[in-house]
Amino acid sequence: MNEITLILETVTPLFLGGFDPRDEPELRPPAIRGALRYWLRAAIGGVVGDKDRDKLSDLENQVFGKADDKIGASAITLRFRNPTFRSASYSVLTGVDTIKKTAKYPGIAYLWFSARGTRKEKERYALVGEFRLEIQSRLGVKQAHQRFQEAYLALWLWLHLGGLGSRARRAGGNLQVMDVEGDFPLLGNLPLKISAKTPQELATELEVGITQCRKLLSESYFPDAVSRPSAYDILHPDVCKLWVCEKTYKSWQEAVDELGKTFQGFRHRRQPDYTTVKDAIGGKTLAKPVERAAFGLPIQFYYSSLGGKSAGLQSEHYDRRSSPLLFRVSRLANGTYALILIWFHSVFLPKSEKLKLTGKGISATGGLPNNHLIKTFLTGPDAQNHSSLMEKGLELIEVRYV
Repeated sequence: MNEITLILETVTPLFLGGFDPRDEPELRPPAIRGALRYWLRAAIGGVVGDKDRDKLSDLENQVFGKADDKIGASAITLRFRNPTFRSASYSVLTGVDTIKKTAKYPGIAYLWFSARGTRKEKERYALVGEFRLEIQSRLGVKQAHQRFQEAYLALWLWLHLGGLGSRARRAGGNLQVMDVEGDFPLLGNLPLKISAKTPQELATELEVGITQCRKLLSESYFPDAVSRPSAYDILHPDVCKLWVCEKTYKSWQEAVDELGKTFQGFRHRRQPDYTTVKDAIGGKTLAKPVERAAFGLPIQFYYSSLGGKSAGLQSEHYDRRSSPLLFRVSRLANGTYALILIWFHSVFLPKSEKLKLTGKGISATGGLPNNHLIKTFLTGPDAQNHSSLMEKGLELIEVRYV
């Protein structure tokens, strides 16, 4: 039987919840299964293309199952053992001073703002610690070795590029392998533990690993073309770019905080968005596309200059659009920390869709943004706020996988 056992540790806290996200955080197998599905879909889509979603869904379901007579149970099982977690509140993680209304880590507070407490909701708690994860083939599954191999590839991608929980795209819920047991062949050829000691070595490790994942999948599936932009998040060099920041940090807090402060500085009162939204709140139309929306929706705007008026921006028919730009923190083999950035060039929203600004007595619609701001943030120059990564000394090393 194909089987491996991992000891996983949180690099950054996990914001997870059950029925009520504001209750005590809880880690359950469906959360990890969902993350693995996402990365397998991105990887297989980068090989077979994005034109036939039903075909891709079938390939994904052959590994992780579907509740029907055709496919049925998952080809693999996941089990947790011996979790040693402690919970930490948003206030503790960001170092909030409740009297001075300031945070020790304002960049973390900005990236994880949705976990803060409000007048209507209590703040969220996150999990910090480690647990044992056992992954094995389910007995009686056809093509068990291939299905387990595909699950392993998804696992490798998730543990090197992804996260878990509500702030996974903003450097939350990053996990890393402390120890691994098993005799599956890929453990030697595609190791789950990070061995890199520098950002350049990490970039090379990612290049080799992603290329190998794609090569193994191309041996099983017939390659086809990928649209530009792709129909969904796809791991292909034409529509997914990756970088490792050259700088290293002594702690995950330092890494996330600097990235968060840079991101906040870049978006702060950015024109023409600032005036466009302010005018719409004042009764006018959304005269121009809100460019900040390219980083994801919804967005909440607040104007003290308008007496505290606020409004929310989302699309007409979708509650949210996840950010195409992902942030991740990895701990290197020497104990320092490095930042990884991933940009999926996927369709933002259907072309017929519009952005909608709503609030008390506010209703305005406007066009969709382009990806100009994402490019500027990554490589600059930022003539307006001078807060691109490049201008803040955060030079990037591109991960050139094939």
